[in-house]
Amino acid sequence: MIQSNQFRLRLSNILFVRIPGYIVVNIMGIGFQTNTSFIWLTVQFGRLASLLTYYVLFVKKKNCFFSLTFGKPVDTLPEDHYVAF
Repeated sequence: MIQSNQFRLRLSNILFVRIPGYIVVNIMGIGFQTNTSFIWLTVQFGRLASLLTYYVLFVKKKNCFFSLTFGKPVDTLPEDHYVAF
């Protein structure tokens, strides 16, 4: 799990996001950064999990979607990119 003082929350279970044309994204950790309105997610891409770790912005709103454009949160994405909980 994430071990950093900027994170206040930790996610115990694993979430999966299906991205058309890509492999499944495994969300390994979640944390809330108290000085922003965003939640940071540490994700690893299946077959490259040992090589690549990305940080994705999660928009903290009622209908939330993940932005896979790193550093650029969005309110809506194409239907295939919706995140299911």
